[in-house]
Amino acid sequence: MFLIYEAFRFLSTRKNLTFFVLISNLLLLSILGTTTLITYQIFQYLQAIRKEITIQAFLKTNLTPIDSIRILTILNTISGIERIEYKSSKDAYNELLNIYKDYKDVFSDVDPNELPSSYLIKPKLYWTKGNLLEELANKIKMLDGIEDVYYGKNWILSLEKLSNIFIIVSIFILILIFLTFIFVSSYAIKISINDHRLAIEILKLSGIDYFRIYAPFRIIGLFYGLVPSILTFIFLNFIIFLFKKFGFELFPFPNSFLLSVIIFGTIMGILSAENALREDS
Repeated sequence: MFLIYEAFRFLSTRKNLTFFVLISNLLLLSILGTTTLITYQIFQYLQAIRKEITIQAFLKTNLTPIDSIRILTILNTISGIERIEYKSSKDAYNELLNIYKDYKDVFSDVDPNELPSSYLIKPKLYWTKGNLLEELANKIKMLDGIEDVYYGKNWILSLEKLSNIFIIVSIFILILIFLTFIFVSSYAIKISINDHRLAIEILKLSGIDYFRIYAPFRIIGLFYGLVPSILTFIFLNFIIFLFKKFGFELFPFPNSFLLSVIIFGTIMGILSAENALREDS
């Protein structure tokens, strides 16, 4: 208890500095947490889209049933395909009418047989990555009897690029915040050490062991990390609450991450203290 009392006594001698460090670290952790939250949502959205990806392989007109069976047999030999469904020209026509209910009169003169039949091909999840999906689609398109394939290539590639950009940005922000956090907290602890330099030297001459002399400064580092991380934890939960209150659909965010914010902040606070003491030891 005495060491904790000493740590808070040291903090009270520089109230403005303590407040500045706490606010700075809170801002840094909040930026990191918010960026990670956004990145996680984009990544989960991409995963959800991947699970729904279907390659539609349109068949050439006037194919015989034997040709259709031949194509289906070949498709079943291609690795990366999980499931195949056949959509007839009549099914395609009914789907068209269902999508454009208000324009049924426009399609009244359309002959359902003029619409192409197709195979709806569900790829395995691993094969839904941009490059692999394109490779799979090209294999299907090369089959004799396939007119064209569609799977929303541009949309998927754009979403993947956006996800990768956010991941890179998150890593960059993590590194930047880590270095800034360590620098700010370490500098504040060094100031506290210099403020009490005379007392530290007297304690050293008195034979007090190293741990007890510098323990209050380690507690200060812990304080600089723990308090902002707890406040960030509350802030992130509040942000999630606001999103849900205003009707935004969010993928469930792991509680383990929110708790890891506290662990991460605490570790950075401890590392800040050790960095400051390393130069003073």
